Amino acid sequence: GEIVKEAGCGYLVKYGDVADLSEVLRSALVKSDINRRLVQLGRNYIERHLAWDNIVSQVEELYEGCLH
Repeated sequence: GEIVKEAGCGYLVKYGDVADLSEVLRSALVKSDINRRLVQLGRNYIERHLAWDNIVSQVEELYEGCLH
């Protein structure tokens, strides 16, 4: 949920809130344009923050910091 919120790429529903989940699902079924936008936001977030190249760079920086 934290990543979805940060990336703005999906719907969040409070755990156990069946009525809200039902409403969100109904809404998602009729708003395909919004869903396409959410998918694109998710892809962008993954490419910027979770792609392997970025992770490797972060780990290398962490290791270098430990050595100095």
